[in-house]
Amino acid sequence: MTGSGKTTAIQHKKLVELRTALAKATKALEVTQQQLAGETEQRQIVQAREADAVQKLERATALCEESEKLQKATTDKLHISTSTRSAIQADLEALQARYKRLRYEKLALDSLLLQVTQSLGKASDYLHHLNPSAAKTESVEKSAPKMQTGEP
Repeated sequence: MTGSGKTTAIQHKKLVELRTALAKATKALEVTQQQLAGETEQRQIVQAREADAVQKLERATALCEESEKLQKATTDKLHISTSTRSAIQADLEALQARYKRLRYEKLALDSLLLQVTQSLGKASDYLHHLNPSAAKTESVEKSAPKMQTGEP
């Protein structure tokens, strides 16, 4: 082999080595591109999940705000209801005390009326006993119709 044949063999050997390296690099590039495609797909899935999670978080936040508004409204209504109940309870207690007082007064008046009626009955009997002719006049007055005089 001559110098030029040796050079060609070396060049051929280098060419084969370069082609082998190029094939390996091409294969590695394809693998990397496939990995990149898979990672890109995974990234898109993660981004879609992230967007879905953000939407769910926004809905949950809106629901929490609505819940807080409803809780405040319920608390306000409960406060009004409690105040109203307290006022009604106070009115009831006042009415019960008034009823008790009026019932006591009525019983006292009934007792007094009974005593007055009994005393008047005794006085009437006594007066009839003293003056029997007045008793006859009174029985005539009771049986005769009374005329309205305009006075009670």
